[in-house]
Amino acid sequence: MSELELKNGQSFIYVDQYETMEANVCYTKTIEGFRAFKIRINGKPVVISKNFKIIDDKLTELIVRHQLTKSLDKR
Repeated sequence: MSELELKNGQSFIYVDQYETMEANVCYTKTIEGFRAFKIRINGKPVVISKNFKIIDDKLTELIVRHQLTKSLDKR
């Protein structure tokens, strides 16, 4: 996953072993009207930031804490 891939419209999904937790990472428009990187866990926003580094760090933390793996599901 890279900043460029997200800005080009790709989204990435990470799931835990039992697929009870789903983390979705994307770059979309916010309520305020600007575009930002977002991490949602089971549909609820966890982090919204214009800074990719913040999103990358938080995703790494979530992957380690919850043992998430990249999903092959293409949505």
